[in-house]
Amino acid sequence: MTEEKYVVIKRYGDHLGLFSYVITNIGNINKVIQEGKIPVIDMQTYPNAYLEEGEVGLKNAWEFFFEQPMNISLKDIEGKKWEELTSVPRNRPNDSMSFFLNKKKRDYWKKIAQKYIRLNYGTRKVIEKEERNLFGKDRKDRVLGVLCRGTDYVQLKPFRHPVQPTAEEVIEKAKKVMKRRKCQKLFLATEDEEILKKFQKAFGKKLIYSNQKRFSNTKGSYLSKIHFERKNDAYLKGLEYLTTIILLSKCDCFIAGRTSGTIGAVLFSKGFDYTYFWDKGRYKFFPFFPSVYKQEEF
Repeated sequence: MTEEKYVVIKRYGDHLGLFSYVITNIGNINKVIQEGKIPVIDMQTYPNAYLEEGEVGLKNAWEFFFEQPMNISLKDIEGKKWEELTSVPRNRPNDSMSFFLNKKKRDYWKKIAQKYIRLNYGTRKVIEKEERNLFGKDRKDRVLGVLCRGTDYVQLKPFRHPVQPTAEEVIEKAKKVMKRRKCQKLFLATEDEEILKKFQKAFGKKLIYSNQKRFSNTKGSYLSKIHFERKNDAYLKGLEYLTTIILLSKCDCFIAGRTSGTIGAVLFSKGFDYTYFWDKGRYKFFPFFPSVYKQEEF
C-alpha cells in the first residue's frame, strides 16, 4: 500500500489580503496535485490578517471561509509525515493583461479554482443571503459589477503592482457600459468610503453595494493592519471582502482595475457578457508598455 504524501501550504506575511492567499494557494495546490500529493492549507501556525490575537496555533483562518482542497485538515495529518511549501509559485493566476484577456489561461485556472477553492457552508449561506438582499430574490435587472480600489493601494503605490484608475475614470466608463450593455443596476465593490460617495452621487438609486465597513484614510497603512472596534473584526473583514468578490463574479458585466480581488471575481465567474480591465502600467516601475491584447470597447 502506497503511503499518502501530504504537503502543507503556507504563505507568510501578516499584511496580505485574502485573495493574495487564494491566488498563490491555487498555484501551489495545482503543483502539489500534479506531483501526486495531497495539499493542506495552513493559515493557523503563523500570524496573518484573519486571526485575532491569541488565535495563532489554535484556529485555521483558511477554514473560516473555505473547505480544505482535499477535505483533509492539519488535525487529520497530526503525527504523519508531511512536506512544507511556502514559496509563491510562478505558475498561478496573476494580474497581467495576458491572464485577464487570454481565454485559454482564464479557463485553465477557473477550472482549478472552482474545483479546489470551495466556500464552506457558513460562508456560502451568508453570501447567498446578501445576494438575495442586493440583487433581489427573483433577479430581473442586468447588473454591472465594478471594482474600484482606493485607500492603502493608491496611497502606498506598492512596487510593481498595477496602477489603479481614478474613481472619475471608472465612473465615466461605467456610465457608457451601463447604457450600451443595457445594465439597470451597478454593484460597487470598494473599501474606500470617499469612492462610495462619488458613485452614490453619480448613480443614485441605480447603485447597490454591501454594508461592509469602509475606510476614509488609511494614513499609509495596509488595510490588514487597521482594525474596527467590533468583536471578531479580523474574520468579519475577510468575510465582507470575500462576499463582495463573489457577488462581483455573479454580475452580468464587469469592469475593474487589476487587483487580487479582480482575479478572484474572474476565477469564480461562470462568464461575463463584457469585461474591461485598466492597463495603466505598474507603480514605480518603468518603462510602461501597453498590453498587446485588445479589449472589446463595448
